[in-house]
Amino acid sequence: MGVDGERDVAGSPARIRLTKSFIGLVLSVIAGPDPRDRHSIPCDDVDWRDLTLPAGLRVGYSPDLGYARVDPDVRAVVERAIAALDVPVRRLGLDWPDLRETFDALVAAETDLVGLRELAARVPLSAPVRAVLERSWTAEQFTDAVRERKAAANRMARLTDEIDILLTPTVCTTAYDRALPGPATLAGLPAAPDEWTPFSAIANLTGRPAASAPVGLTPSGLPVGLQIIGPHLGDHQVLAVSRLIEQTTWITSGPRRVA
Repeated sequence: MGVDGERDVAGSPARIRLTKSFIGLVLSVIAGPDPRDRHSIPCDDVDWRDLTLPAGLRVGYSPDLGYARVDPDVRAVVERAIAALDVPVRRLGLDWPDLRETFDALVAAETDLVGLRELAARVPLSAPVRAVLERSWTAEQFTDAVRERKAAANRMARLTDEIDILLTPTVCTTAYDRALPGPATLAGLPAAPDEWTPFSAIANLTGRPAASAPVGLTPSGLPVGLQIIGPHLGDHQVLAVSRLIEQTTWITSGPRRVA
């Protein structure tokens, strides 16, 4: 839910702040099972408006999951925010594989490729979407991706034996030229267009609840986010930790306009 930070209200000089408490209020209204979603479950036992941090919560931090390249300015802001938290955070030495190929294959397998190719003939689509459509996928690539997603879910499950919450940077860099498919470099080295966003993929692939909280600005004034990934069905824990981060590191300067 993209409702973090301060947003100008259209047509009004007033400014509203949409906080994690606001998200909790929204969830108290909309959360629950829906017959159109086979994955939805009852959650009547959760009070979304009570964001008290659970006692004994185990929090871990990985700066790179073992393979991602993160710009130094981003890592510095994230680690400064983690150091300011009033909970112990364990630094993790993860050595997980890069799942970009797995992610792309699963996107292709769960997409209407025929219909999307017909749409691409009429409507300009982004470079990453075109790349998925232009590839000749095999059944083995799809079945390999399913197997690799199961392996990723097992890694996350084993990690849950050690920690409840996994913290990572939200992305590897700050905002880049929107005309480009991705940043040209990461940590000073050439980067592939999809290399800047490895951290959200692990939550997407394993079905873990996750949120992003703004935690500071780089020296150039660009915002940095911290990702919070919770255990299976641990949405409430994610929201509680997000609120703690928000209270500790809230950015009050508002958005900076970039020409």
